[in-house]
Amino acid sequence: MTPGQRPLPADLKEMAGNSPFSRHVGPFLERDIAEGAHRAFVARPEHANVQGMVHGGMLMTFADMVLSAAIRKANLTPAVTVKVVTDFVGPARIGDLVEGTSRIERATENLVFLSGRIFVGEHRVAALSGIFSRVRAGHEKPPAKPAAE
Repeated sequence: MTPGQRPLPADLKEMAGNSPFSRHVGPFLERDIAEGAHRAFVARPEHANVQGMVHGGMLMTFADMVLSAAIRKANLTPAVTVKVVTDFVGPARIGDLVEGTSRIERATENLVFLSGRIFVGEHRVAALSGIFSRVRAGHEKPPAKPAAE
């Protein structure tokens, strides 16, 4: 916790099973909610842009994670990102608890359509929408190529 930062809500827990990339830019937190997914992170100095606010690229990374969390919760995985739209409507500052929620709007055999939002307290930071492609069995990961000698 940074100086002046409030304690985290007790119902936010560190996410288990983060990918190497998520561990690099996180840590990320999660809250169990009835519908959809809820994720969070505490904005650190390394998340800053040159103006000292949370970098848009960090918020877009978080947007992808927030949207995909609803897919995992609904057991529609594996799925990969097709498109994420992030409409920035307010700032997030270093030291803020940045939170995001998402829900599935529609799912077909091949695609999942989602909506969500990123916020700090009562202030909206971004509106989100996304489309993810459901990966068919056997197409999750290409086979490894043999190492060159």
